[in-house]
Amino acid sequence: MRLAVLERLGSLVSIAMVGALTLAAWLLSELVAQSSGPASSRPAGSISTVITQAEILQTNAQGSAQYQVKAPRVDLFNDGQALLDQPELVSLAQSEMGPAMSARADSAVISSNQQEIEIRGNAQITRPAQQRQPALEVTSPWIRFDLKKQTAQTTAAVRVVRGASVLTGDGLMLDQRAATLRVLSNTQMILKPES
Repeated sequence: MRLAVLERLGSLVSIAMVGALTLAAWLLSELVAQSSGPASSRPAGSISTVITQAEILQTNAQGSAQYQVKAPRVDLFNDGQALLDQPELVSLAQSEMGPAMSARADSAVISSNQQEIEIRGNAQITRPAQQRQPALEVTSPWIRFDLKKQTAQTTAAVRVVRGASVLTGDGLMLDQRAATLRVLSNTQMILKPES
């Protein structure tokens, strides 16, 4: 009888361990999926065209240049999306709005309506120093831009360097029109006086 109880206890411990490992594997897969960007932005279908040394200029309804995108390779997919290798995105802002922001990464996906760009792998946004404002650099595993709203956001870890000050945390919302930047949670900041 004692042996039967020990066998049952051993079985329960084994089942609990398998359950814990299953839960841990699921949590890890969710974390990896979140840090690599939303699955909905990944191109589907097959490649229809390959372009090398691409330069794309996006204009507004009045014909004024808004953004310039450069990439050594662009894969166009039959679902309308595009995958860019080592892209560089430059905002062609008006001079009264301050210096233009630029972004770069290992790769990028442009949505089929060409209004969203998600940069991935060493994603970086930079803005040069201007008058009394120090230079700005934002880094994250991935960042998604909405070109129509002129916003950038991510839910991944983020590091913001503004002059000598450093802010880290999880998630980012940048609004270029309102000139605001928010780190959403788990923030830590190191403030250093400007020289």
